[in-house]
Amino acid sequence: MNYEALIEELKKWDEDEKFYREVWQRRKKGEPLDPLYKREDIDPEVREWALDPDTMDPYKTEETFFANGRNVTLVKHPRYLPFFTHQHAFFEIRYSTFMDIFYNIIRDKSQIAVFFLGNLFEKDKTRYLLYHTSEDEVIRNYILDMYMEQMHMDDYSDRIICSLLTIFFTQLTWRHGMTVEIPEKAGRKTEYDDEILNYIIQNYNTVTLGDVASRILCLQREEYGRDRPDSGEGERCGTL
Repeated sequence: MNYEALIEELKKWDEDEKFYREVWQRRKKGEPLDPLYKREDIDPEVREWALDPDTMDPYKTEETFFANGRNVTLVKHPRYLPFFTHQHAFFEIRYSTFMDIFYNIIRDKSQIAVFFLGNLFEKDKTRYLLYHTSEDEVIRNYILDMYMEQMHMDDYSDRIICSLLTIFFTQLTWRHGMTVEIPEKAGRKTEYDDEILNYIIQNYNTVTLGDVASRILCLQREEYGRDRPDSGEGERCGTL
């Protein structure tokens, strides 16, 4: 399958999407939704997402999302899916996979590296990065290549997708890193950002949230000790 054929396939309306659209149109026109609750041809979970999204469990784990043996999953976002607040403990990439295949990206301290690592280890999360790729077919084609590989999953597909994903993020940073939009919170650096990022990079195989929290606390105590005239050198956090 070539790129154009895959794009046409992705443009096709799934039955779930048609149902989401019908719900949206009825709500927009103020028409009753009662008949839609009786649609037995629609998956019950899809009906609930469309008609009562607030009743859905907002939290998902790796185990409920990834197929066995897969480390990366690409999902087509359904059109007209109602907005609902949700959260999950992954980025459509397994945590261990991220730390393994993105080491070079982490080391370069790009916006993507800071985004991923910050959301893994910081309490205040950065909600998104917005890249304006416009009609960049290079970026588009990496996504399509991964999607096609996922469609005919074989013994080598997962490793191929992981490799393509690494190249994709590197190309995204190189081609569009200067114009990326970052929420206001992410634009405010703290005095410990560089030190903490270096600490994570040096210990990425074993570091935990507790380790990072302890490191931040140690740095704060060390800074406090230096600011006190009677404290001497203050507490030392040691080398990385």
